[in-house]
Amino acid sequence: MNPKKTIIIVCILFAVIILYGYYFKLEKNVENSIFLKNPIDNQIQQSKKKFIPYEERIWNTYTDDRYKYFLEFPSGLNVFSVYERKIEVAESIGGGSFIRSGGVSFSDPELGDYGITSVGVFENTNFLNVDEWLKEENKRFKNQRTVVEKRITIEGHDAIVTYVQSDYEREDAYKHEKTTVFIKDGNLFEIWTRFADTSNHEKIWGSFKFNAS
Repeated sequence: MNPKKTIIIVCILFAVIILYGYYFKLEKNVENSIFLKNPIDNQIQQSKKKFIPYEERIWNTYTDDRYKYFLEFPSGLNVFSVYERKIEVAESIGGGSFIRSGGVSFSDPELGDYGITSVGVFENTNFLNVDEWLKEENKRFKNQRTVVEKRITIEGHDAIVTYVQSDYEREDAYKHEKTTVFIKDGNLFEIWTRFADTSNHEKIWGSFKFNAS
């Protein structure tokens, strides 16, 4: 056989082997990616299936020894007590800072420790009533407004349930977040709640009581 033809045939065979090997490897990678994707998808679906809506959970009782109050909260949440905390306000909404004397926050580990509800206590407030607080709150923030949704009473004290409207976001951006405020013995209590179901907000407010002593 002509040496040149032999070289050409060998080169063609070599090229075919390389192309086949590349195709085989590519096919295996595709199979592996499909194989790996399914467990991840299943894991996500299982995570969604495991989440129990808050209104369907057993609710526990949290008691605050410092301010002598208690309230109910959905089971399965992480609980963090907070005292003497300085809170910085973003410049975009007014800037400045304020001190939260005490309180507690509840977050859901199933949702990446997403905040669900909290109680903030501000001692020795100068506000005579919640309307004074509302007026000052709306002065403090430049690009958002605190709107009164309704008025209720908590343990005989006048309270307002509020939500936020922002100049930079949709009108309903904070529709699931509410802050309920009342004043007792010169201390201002802020109960913040974030639920899709309205009944859960009301369950928090309704369960908030002070210990008889």
